Amino acid sequence: MIRNPERELGWFPVCLTQQGRIHRFFRDFPGTFTALLWHGDTFSIPHKCIHAAENEGCINQAFACEDAIVGLQFHLEITRDYLQRQGLFSSEDLAPGKFVQRPEQMNDPAVLAANSRSSSRLLAGLCDRLSGFYP
Repeated sequence: MIRNPERELGWFPVCLTQQGRIHRFFRDFPGTFTALLWHGDTFSIPHKCIHAAENEGCINQAFACEDAIVGLQFHLEITRDYLQRQGLFSSEDLAPGKFVQRPEQMNDPAVLAANSRSSSRLLAGLCDRLSGFYP
């Protein structure tokens, strides 16, 4: 892991790269989608992998290696009550920053409902493709 120039905590847009748009793992993803980001570190794209997604706060949001491996910086596994159950809002990470939302922004019922539904659909499609269920 490498320290990212910015911490990202909250719901932010993520954009597929040109390579990400054509890779089968991300075929069902829109070009830009909202995901929960909760990190201060990042990664380098592994050798022989494609750079699949990015955003303003972190250049390396996803990668894919052939048809067997995917790496995500963002979180698609979020459910409506996940954030509160995990106690993330008491974290020192919530110090103000360019890409740090306040807990009430992240936990807004309308935002949570829309984003968690969208994330669940994206995750289900990605898992299906990883398992070979869909070509």
